[in-house]
Amino acid sequence: MRSRRPSAGRLAPECGFTLIELMVTIIVLTIGLLAMAGTSAVISRQIGGGAQMALAANAAQARFERLRSEDCASLSSGSATERGISEAWTVTPKSRSVEVADTVSFTTLRGDRSHGYVTMIPCPDLP
Repeated sequence: MRSRRPSAGRLAPECGFTLIELMVTIIVLTIGLLAMAGTSAVISRQIGGGAQMALAANAAQARFERLRSEDCASLSSGSATERGISEAWTVTPKSRSVEVADTVSFTTLRGDRSHGYVTMIPCPDLP
């Protein structure tokens, strides 16, 4: 039986990574980490904008509910600013109902934004 020892003139094969392999690995990992950092900045901006849009939608919904609680004959157009959100609503009488259009404006990191919402309020006492 032969022994597996290296002969006197040969070197034993070494296990491990070469310097080039380590450098390539570090570069690939660095690129991945930079991509993740860039993505997280975009996501945080979108979350902040989404929060403002949710506040604007809640303001419009609250305005619609306030107008629904009033008598149809007393509804009128107007505007208001609350918590940095400006809104302007118009009331248009229709057949046996009233159309209310609410435009909500707010500021995000990317500039001023505006969204429109429309609802119908039934008014059986109107002609």
